[in-house]
Amino acid sequence: MPKKRSAQGQLQAELALQNEALRYSQHMAEGALERFATLFSNVPLALLVVDENGLVLECNAMALSHFRPEERDPPLNFLFPLVLQEHLPRVKQAFVDAKQQGGSKLEGVMFSSGSIRLTANLHIARIENPLDDLVNFICAVVDLGPLLAQVAQKEALEAQLRESQKMQAIGTLAGGIAHDFNNILGAILGNTELARQDAGAGSAAQTSLIEIEKAGRRARDLVSQILTFSRKEPPARTVIDLAQVVQETARLVRIGLPPAMDFRVEVNPAEAAVLANATQVQQVLLNLCTNAVQACGGGGAHSGSICISLKTDAQTARIAVSDTGVGMDPATQARVFEPFFTTKPTGQGTGLGLSVVHGIMRSHEGEVSLHSAPGQGSVFTLVFPLAVGCVVAMPSEAARLPALANGVGRHILYVDDDQALVFLVQRALARRGYTVTSFTDPRLAIQALKATPDAFDLLVTDYNMPGFSGIDLMREAKSIRADLPVALASGYVTAEIEHSALAAGAGALIRKPNGVDELADVVQRLVQGKVVA
Repeated sequence: MPKKRSAQGQLQAELALQNEALRYSQHMAEGALERFATLFSNVPLALLVVDENGLVLECNAMALSHFRPEERDPPLNFLFPLVLQEHLPRVKQAFVDAKQQGGSKLEGVMFSSGSIRLTANLHIARIENPLDDLVNFICAVVDLGPLLAQVAQKEALEAQLRESQKMQAIGTLAGGIAHDFNNILGAILGNTELARQDAGAGSAAQTSLIEIEKAGRRARDLVSQILTFSRKEPPARTVIDLAQVVQETARLVRIGLPPAMDFRVEVNPAEAAVLANATQVQQVLLNLCTNAVQACGGGGAHSGSICISLKTDAQTARIAVSDTGVGMDPATQARVFEPFFTTKPTGQGTGLGLSVVHGIMRSHEGEVSLHSAPGQGSVFTLVFPLAVGCVVAMPSEAARLPALANGVGRHILYVDDDQALVFLVQRALARRGYTVTSFTDPRLAIQALKATPDAFDLLVTDYNMPGFSGIDLMREAKSIRADLPVALASGYVTAEIEHSALAAGAGALIRKPNGVDELADVVQRLVQGKVVA
């Protein structure tokens, strides 16, 4: 009997241990299941349990936010109907592969249904399903939206960098060509002006000379536009009356308008004081009006109308240039301010007008916007900050000083490496009574000045000469004779050049190509001891 009771006790002890082990295993399994459920629900990744027919058995909160973001979206019961139709075959094949191989992965799967628009990577893993013959899978959906937005931002930044590099290259090119090209234009315009004087008012050659002059000025304006959008330095600005600039520009526009064109100007404020460069503002308005005329058919029988309006509010002045022309589609509007972009036929447009407008407005801390539609015309709106509390600057008496009829008794030293300009300036100033000594080599000019320092009343020198800059020449001249007036001429006056020239004692900066009368006026003021702004 004792042996029998001992065997039963041992068996009961073993059963108790087994029950304890089972309870422990059950507890661990329940804990693991709870932890898995918590992880499955809260992991920041869209997870779904799907059978091989695409039925969604389980899904977490992130999956619901992806596939049912709004209440009106259908319940998340099946996965396959959410896949974009053209992507569905490869998604189904991925499930077949996962069934056979244990897992698969797809990149760039697009889901679309209701409000759903999702591009994602799909990871599929087979899981055991002892309760059913159908194979189950756990699917992880990795939203590529944030990644794509990073890539789009990177591409946008790269595009901006390329555009900046292109503008820098254009600016370098523009500065390089401006010197030689402006010298050529200066010689053409200057000699044309002298020829018109020689030909007389009634000469048959006047018509041809006028056309040559017009073509030369158009070429000069083209170079000026290239330099305008490529320059980095801000324009020289003063407080001006924008209403007055609008009215003055309107008078210029009316002169060249076709007879059939309706042109209106609406200026509500008597005065609109803004900090701006009047010449550049006028250039902006002329460019916009020229485009408006062309958009209206260039002056045909049904050419339409153009309106310039000026309005102000508490902080800004707004100029709107509107037309009833052909208008622009969204694709054209998106590129309209790009340099060299034009919708005109080859040879009829440079693509610089609106890019110049954009560059000038940006340099004035203003804005330009466009509203247009095909067949409904266009409205360009310019926004300038008002110069509150400032007084509009009026031209000084010195600025209105007329050039004298002649320069008898005055001796000018002129230095330029371009022989054609040297020849032109000699003839132009000689006609006004000046004595002109000129050189194409600045070193010879220094020798002449050292030989007779008091013989000259003014030195005018080009900036860019081989091996010797005009600023160096002015410094040498000032070291020889400190009171000698000096002036610098250049086709590309940057802020750095201007600063260096003024530091070297320049009384004037002459921007090429300048007219004969303009040059003579600057020369006259300098020999009279006037500093030319």
